[in-house]
Amino acid sequence: MTELSNGTVDVWSWGADIGENWRGIDAVSTVWHWLQLREHTILYPEGKVFVLFEREQLERLVDKEQFDTAEILYQSDKYIMFGYESDFILRNELLT
Repeated sequence: MTELSNGTVDVWSWGADIGENWRGIDAVSTVWHWLQLREHTILYPEGKVFVLFEREQLERLVDKEQFDTAEILYQSDKYIMFGYESDFILRNELLT
């Protein structure tokens, strides 16, 4: 996405392996160290953010209902994308 958008979209890969008993906050707090900037391990995203899940991943989250009030930006049979005004808002909603 970063390449396709000429750098206007900065992709962060979180929660590469959502196993059993993962919570939403775990999914967005675990940075996958593959094919992304090193700064992503020490900084937080700025501006609007979105979280893209395979529907199967979302179903495995023990607190998936926390996404019930999130704005759905995209959905298909396989994927669902939720949008937030900021990373701070995303994390606060997942911690409540």
